Amino acid sequence: MISTSPKTVFLGLGSNIEPRKSYLDSAIAKLKLLENVIDVTCSRIYETKPLGNSLNNYLNMAVKLSVKDLEPLGFLRDINSIEVSLGRIRKEKWGDRTIDIDILMWDTEIIREKDLTVPHPEMTKRLFVLDPLMDLDPHWVHPVEKRTISEIWKNIKGEK
Repeated sequence: MISTSPKTVFLGLGSNIEPRKSYLDSAIAKLKLLENVIDVTCSRIYETKPLGNSLNNYLNMAVKLSVKDLEPLGFLRDINSIEVSLGRIRKEKWGDRTIDIDILMWDTEIIREKDLTVPHPEMTKRLFVLDPLMDLDPHWVHPVEKRTISEIWKNIKGEK
């Protein structure tokens, strides 16, 4: 469904192939150029250990966008195009990548499509997602968990 009033969208970005920061910067610049993106706010950048077989650390961050007149699957195509333009090759799950852009949350919506699940199903288990989200909006309520980002983050930190 196309949103006619602005929606808040949270993205997770990561890169573990050099030049990692340049890939993040380029992805943000390309996001800002998308026609239906009104506003872009970025978290700090965090360096994290990789999941899977990779030996290269990631640079991770989150981005908070305001979007208008845009539907989630269309936006997914847009970010997939950005990934491809920056050399993303999908070879293996949790493999090395120039850039990875995930839709974490689409306003307060719950989306269950073949190609898109929002909120991102793993986000509440990953500090490399939650730490940057804490920078952007710790009081944002996760639409499935019904808890704030801060509450989820504190729960995960308490388990470590």
